[in-house]
Amino acid sequence: MDTPGFTAASAPTLLRGGVAALALCFGVSACNTTLAPPASQIPSTELANADQMSKSGTDCVWPCQGQSYATLLDYVAATSPEVLSAQADRRASAAELEAASRAFGPSAQLQGRNGAGDDGPEQGQLVFSVRQPVWQGGVLKAERARAEAELTRQDATLSRTALDIKLAFNRAYADWRAAQEVAVAWNTSLEQVERLLPRLKRSREAGALSQSDFRQVSLAADQVLSEQLAAQGAVEQARAELTSYLPDGVTENSIGQAKGGYGGVATGVAEPKLARDIIASLAPVREADANVRVAALSQEILKLARAPVVDLVAEAAYEEGEAGASDTEDAGVYLSVTSQFGAPGETKARLKGAEAAEEAARARRAATLRETRRRIAQSQEVMRDAAARVGKLAAAIIRASEALEAEQRSFEGLQSNGAQLVSAIDRLASLKQKRADARGAYWGARWTLQLYQDAALPSRK
Repeated sequence: MDTPGFTAASAPTLLRGGVAALALCFGVSACNTTLAPPASQIPSTELANADQMSKSGTDCVWPCQGQSYATLLDYVAATSPEVLSAQADRRASAAELEAASRAFGPSAQLQGRNGAGDDGPEQGQLVFSVRQPVWQGGVLKAERARAEAELTRQDATLSRTALDIKLAFNRAYADWRAAQEVAVAWNTSLEQVERLLPRLKRSREAGALSQSDFRQVSLAADQVLSEQLAAQGAVEQARAELTSYLPDGVTENSIGQAKGGYGGVATGVAEPKLARDIIASLAPVREADANVRVAALSQEILKLARAPVVDLVAEAAYEEGEAGASDTEDAGVYLSVTSQFGAPGETKARLKGAEAAEEAARARRAATLRETRRRIAQSQEVMRDAAARVGKLAAAIIRASEALEAEQRSFEGLQSNGAQLVSAIDRLASLKQKRADARGAYWGARWTLQLYQDAALPSRK
């Protein structure tokens, strides 16, 4: 029997009260508590609290004094249109679950009929009925279970959307910080070259520097200028990407005050661990699991829909009498048994479609799990490789700085024409650019792993 709270013992009450009893219960909210659970008690595997997420990081507008980079990520995700849309979809799913829970209760219908027949005008008739589901073959339970699975899917979708925004913003933030560091290196090199060129021009005019030597130095200086312009263009491109995720009123300069998002590379620091069971609990995989569950329940509902449906119906009818005759009233309670056969082969065809949908959902789940593992493994490898590169580049930068100082002394002692000095400046800036790129890759990968770990279910951490 599908209907909670309805037993055979309650049938005499319904019979005695007729339409009045059912209509009274239909209009009193207290009666609903025996027919369906309150909305506040509707279960959900994970309640992604939209209000809680919206409040995260919104007590102040950035820059916020002393706020962490993790709080900044929460703020960016909570204010993004994608997350706000996912929150609205979740509220819609919660409403669908409440509606599916209340389907166990009675429903009322008022019907009026009036028209003309072959023998003349028909008399008007008004029928009021209340229908209480008694046995639905498990369809109502399956539909409520599917609504619960839909809500679970929306919870996971909300979490996955927030995670996607955080991952994308983190990548843009790391690229922007690295691009800034590269630009500083090339700006410094360009300043050094610009201070050097006037002296070389004077040497050329005095005949101490040949035309070919001066041309060689000028070409090297042009290369430094080209790199500086490219670095500045990369900063602007990274800034445009970063600001596309920022809410109105928040600038890229203010978010640089967030603590812990970017800094030096600490070699030997253990990377966030993500075991197999943690990966399976991440939002993208939970969303795929819910898709499988919804597809399976849709298939079950189609199978159960072939069973007959039993309803208890209380009905009252009022009919206008013919000319000179009195009006008539009638009331009664009866059991209604309905069986829907549909078009030949329709249910079978729909079942085939539902089976295919479930197979597709399972395949997508496997693909999502594989892709999530690949991304995590890739981030782990990038983090280790970037940390190693930063360590090696630190030693190379020290050697390049020493070589630059030696070339500077040679130039001051008129032992070189300046071309080697410009080349040394270019080499040092190139090494600093590689170090900045490695640092950006390190922090982007490290926070990617941290975000995946934070997104796991609390019971799996």
